[in-house]
Amino acid sequence: EFKYICHGRRNDGEGGFMGEFRLRRVPAGNGEEVDLSKNWTIYLKDNDTILKSFPCKVKCAMARKTVMIPEKYRNKTVWLEVKAAKPDMITFVSTNGRVRYHGRHGSASWLGAMWINITPDIKFGAENDIIIGNREVLTWKNFEGKEIDFEYAKLIFCNK
Repeated sequence: EFKYICHGRRNDGEGGFMGEFRLRRVPAGNGEEVDLSKNWTIYLKDNDTILKSFPCKVKCAMARKTVMIPEKYRNKTVWLEVKAAKPDMITFVSTNGRVRYHGRHGSASWLGAMWINITPDIKFGAENDIIIGNREVLTWKNFEGKEIDFEYAKLIFCNK
């Protein structure tokens, strides 16, 4: 089961929206969930890392985690749900080297969380690399990054 949320481009200043809109299909919470909030490698700088669990607030470029996705989920849709405290803290999510979400001007975390369908990049029965980061890493302006207030991360496995 899925629900739909509406993304709007701008507020019209009078409590409504104007501009571009799109509906986004996201999991409705009935799939099996796996908490990913423990033991992320946090990149403070290019080669300076620490191990942290969410929730945490840290000035960093990105957080990285390797996750084993069992073969039994091959016939499921795999969603990654991540949440940070402010909309512009997480601006990209990469799975196995492919950027699955890139929010150049902030993220959709103002919705409460971001849901990214990572199914096309998953290696079932094997380890998978997940990276969550900010725009400074993507543009190489400042690999030291900025403060990210990570709240949680989890996988949701839904029927296709």
